[in-house]
Amino acid sequence: SSGINAEWPLRPGKCDPIHEFGENHYNEILFNPQGNMVGLCGFGNLRGKIKFYDTENNKLLSDFVAADATFFEWAPCGDVFITGTLSPRLRQDNEFKLWDVSGKILHHYQVPTDETQLWQLMWINPATLLPPPVVPRPATSKEIAAGKPQAYRPPGSRQGPAAATRSLLPNVQGGVYKPGSDAQRNQPSRQAQKNQRKRENRAKQIEDEKNAVPEPTMQDLQSTIVDEREKKVRNLKKKLHQIEKLKGQVAQGKTLEKNQMDKIASENDLIEEIKRLEL
Repeated sequence: SSGINAEWPLRPGKCDPIHEFGENHYNEILFNPQGNMVGLCGFGNLRGKIKFYDTENNKLLSDFVAADATFFEWAPCGDVFITGTLSPRLRQDNEFKLWDVSGKILHHYQVPTDETQLWQLMWINPATLLPPPVVPRPATSKEIAAGKPQAYRPPGSRQGPAAATRSLLPNVQGGVYKPGSDAQRNQPSRQAQKNQRKRENRAKQIEDEKNAVPEPTMQDLQSTIVDEREKKVRNLKKKLHQIEKLKGQVAQGKTLEKNQMDKIASENDLIEEIKRLEL
């Protein structure tokens, strides 16, 4: 029966009822992949009420509310499931929660801004690779009473996500993922950090000493001056050699350009400069 307020009989292959769940406000029946647990759920225009039963013994396992849920899917292991508030059914407060069949929230993720929307959730592991889960003990009347839903509050007036009792992910505290927690716990002590800085500074000092350029001595300066003079003398003699070639062309009757004639005219100046440098 698929009405909002309807009876929920459990029927085997011959369609004879073997258990009556009674009348209540549900609109989905969801068996886990192994078939040994079933959830009666009220999503969409209902509040998200969920009851889980052991199909072998027909015992109530848990009774709780997944508020504003528009999506439900069992994990392949069969004792964990995920609910989500997804677009386009609800475009605000998109989130997903990971639960176990007792109604405990294992992980909770809420989309950070209204500009981002969550459209789809999907498991990646096939159920055929996993054995059937162990069915937990039926909930006691006291536990069922403790899990009764409280007064409805609109999403905007809620004070953050429900606290998670345990997490499948590292660094999750109170249902909130805190990156870097494990790394901080693995940090070395202050003394170890201080010793490490000393070793690094000493290694840098040794490296700087190796790469340091020594101050030039007076002998180095004099050698540099002599080298500069010899280099300049070689350049001047090279120019005199070019002038000799130009003079040979004039002797052969060849007409030279003005800059070539100016070079020939500078011969005496070049000779005087060479004599001065060679003193």
